[in-house]
Amino acid sequence: MLFRLQKGILEHETLFTIGVFGLAQMAADLMVDFNVPYLPAAIRFVGVLVVVLVLWTRVKNRQTEVSVPLVFAEDESRELVQEKFDRFVEATRLHKAVKELDVLAKLNRNELHIRLAPNVRETTDRSSWQENFRQLLREWEKEVDERVRRWLPGRYRGVVYHVRPNVVLPMAFALGYSVGLRRAVILYHASGSQTYRVMDLTYPRTLFERPQPPIPLKQEPENLFPPEQRGDRLILHIVVSERHRPTLEAHPDHAQATSVAIYHDQTLPQSDWLPYAQAIWQKAQPWVNAFQQVDICLACPDALAFALGMAFARMSTFRVCHWINSQYMPVLDLKEVDSHPPFD
Repeated sequence: MLFRLQKGILEHETLFTIGVFGLAQMAADLMVDFNVPYLPAAIRFVGVLVVVLVLWTRVKNRQTEVSVPLVFAEDESRELVQEKFDRFVEATRLHKAVKELDVLAKLNRNELHIRLAPNVRETTDRSSWQENFRQLLREWEKEVDERVRRWLPGRYRGVVYHVRPNVVLPMAFALGYSVGLRRAVILYHASGSQTYRVMDLTYPRTLFERPQPPIPLKQEPENLFPPEQRGDRLILHIVVSERHRPTLEAHPDHAQATSVAIYHDQTLPQSDWLPYAQAIWQKAQPWVNAFQQVDICLACPDALAFALGMAFARMSTFRVCHWINSQYMPVLDLKEVDSHPPFD
């Protein structure tokens, strides 16, 4: 009820303030005509107070960020994704944001979780990967982002997406690559029954700052350096795992391209992962800039893959590879994103 009243006042602010002030003035004049002492002044005071409160609400809402919880998940049914979304909202205490979006932006909770068909990870059919990625991106950009901005134009300082990108790594990277630096994002990860915040990218350019504290990363081969003249093709492996080590030979075109791995051989803590994303970007940037085409192979948490996609957006022409049958196979070509950038 409160959200609906707030929306009505915001949408008809001028009419509401003029009406309240006019009614108060007329009521006060009527009390003067009936010779009622003190009441005219009290009525005028109440009218002025209501107008001031409306104006204060207007200013306050201009300075308020809109929190938009968003869950991507792979499941057989939307009911299972709905359950994941409900657990996510419960863990992050974003119930109020869900209700506010429903009332103010006509965006109900069923549109805040986006399902990826789970059988995608079982195929190397690039057309299937591309179509499923387009669908994920379309649901986020058209069904969520555009509607939030259409229903709430100019009233808020910004939209902040609280994202749980619980999808196969090529999709997580591609979604981050698509949004780039054009939206504020807070990323979450889940471990067992616990969901926790891992990166605050409300100001996405913090991805390009030097990590504090410094994060030790390894490279394989150790003594290989980016070429001085721009090369044709790079196969870049990024591994953040205690269990997995880089396998450069796992890409079928290993012998026809420059291959390099950047890795961190420890499990990430249940805390801020931003320094790890920053360190990987610092280490990988010279390599990515030195080649026209980059095939990226990932073995890391999905939230980190999403953040790296944001950081690497527009730096080179990327293809994303998927680990299947003991190989990294290219499945997603991001040229389409480069030629028609979403979220503009």
